[in-house]
Amino acid sequence: MNTKQESYNPIPEDLYQKLLGLAIQIADTFKIKLDYSNDSIKNVEKILAKLHADYLKTKRTEGLTGVTIEFAAYIIEVIRRNSDDKGIWYKDHNHFGEDSFPFVWGRWYAVSSKLVSEKDSRWKG
Repeated sequence: MNTKQESYNPIPEDLYQKLLGLAIQIADTFKIKLDYSNDSIKNVEKILAKLHADYLKTKRTEGLTGVTIEFAAYIIEVIRRNSDDKGIWYKDHNHFGEDSFPFVWGRWYAVSSKLVSEKDSRWKG
């Protein structure tokens, strides 16, 4: 019998807004405009691909976890603005573990965890 109490901690709105703002600032440094459209996710993929390429050259991981979480906030905002189901973004979800950030949207889970290679990208262009 599992006696561990389930714990679900939605991301606080002020933290969510801060992460979202940081993603926009990063995009600005790449001279890329993010407009919250579904197509703007392609621009996020371009930024993450550039960061991944830099990582492959330098092997520096400093700040990458924060960047992935910041762009997760942006992608979640795109979903919320363009979908009837707004989803819930959690931190430290029991199922995914401490320092996880799963986004529950309908029956789907997305967990921010790594920068993927360009060949793994769902978005091309």
